[in-house]
Amino acid sequence: MQLQFKGCYIEPILRGSKTQTLRAVLGAGARIGADLTFANGYRPHSLFARSTLVAIDQVAVMDLSESDAVAGGLESRDAMLSALAKLYPTAQSLWRLRWDPIIRVRSFASPLSRR
Repeated sequence: MQLQFKGCYIEPILRGSKTQTLRAVLGAGARIGADLTFANGYRPHSLFARSTLVAIDQVAVMDLSESDAVAGGLESRDAMLSALAKLYPTAQSLWRLRWDPIIRVRSFASPLSRR
């Protein structure tokens, strides 16, 4: 299963400080133990790491906690709720996906070397 992230989340994922994401739709192949690949958006050749999905659950937006914000790479619950309101303005609940914090960095050739 592949997850896409904005560039600002790459370093926290690689450091192991971002260990979960919230999504409105559960992607194909989402199951505990699934191999995850992480990409910088939908750009070609943007895969940057791999991990294993360790937990999946559906959670009400209003039940999200400060610890969810921290695990999601944000500074506070308020910052998380603000970001979620922009991404999913009508969502009452979201899927919470957690991965093993031991990230395997993907090695790949630079796109410049493919010219």
